This record gives sequence, structure tokens and C-alpha cells, in this order.
Amino acid sequence: MEIQDLLNELGRLLGELNKLDPASKEYADTRTNFCELLDAFHAECKLRDEDLNSELKRKLEEAKQRLAEKEAADRLKIARLEALISLAKIGLTVTGTLAAIVLTASLEEGTILSKTCLAWIKAILPRT
Repeated sequence: MEIQDLLNELGRLLGELNKLDPASKEYADTRTNFCELLDAFHAECKLRDEDLNSELKRKLEEAKQRLAEKEAADRLKIARLEALISLAKIGLTVTGTLAAIVLTASLEEGTILSKTCLAWIKAILPRT
């Protein structure tokens, strides 16, 4: 039976109990039927609650699993981005070092402190 059907029948039996004489056999039979139906109603409610709880637990576990998968994917993206940034830093460092070497080599073609190249440094430095 459906819950609503059980509730309707319980209401009908309760109405009959109110009309009957408590000392009569019909009252005892109706009361027994009412109690059995009430037990069935509680058992059905308990089963439905357990079904809902298990369904909610399953949905919660699925949501946790999806969240864990998303977090793993995000961590992978972050790791890839950090690796790319570190490679870019290495590339810039190598490029800067090569540029410094080229600049130093071009400045050392002559004497660094010669008259034509950086002569103003000689003017600043005290002569000893």
C-alpha cells in the first residue's frame, strides 16, 4: 500500500473506533486492525527513510568523487603551468646570460678603460 492509502485507512479506522462502544467485540477487532495497520505504516515509513538515506549517501559519494576528480585535474593544470613558468625562467636566464656574454665580449674588443671606450671611468677613479 502507498503511504497515503495507509493514512486514509488509519483515519477511517480511527473514525470507526470513535463511534463504537469500547466494551464491544467490534471495537476490539477494529482496534487490533488499527494497531496492525499502524505498525505497517511505521514499517513502511522506516523503509522509505532508509531508502532516502541510502540514496542521499550515494549522491554524496558521487559528488565527493566528482570533486576529487576536479581537484586532481586542477592540480595537474597547476603543475603544468608551474613547469611552463620554470622553463620560461630558465630560458630568460640563459638568454640574459648569453646577452651579457655578448655585451662583455663586444666591450672587450678593445681595452675597457681605453680612451675611446668608457674614458669617463678613468676620470672618476683616483690615480694611484
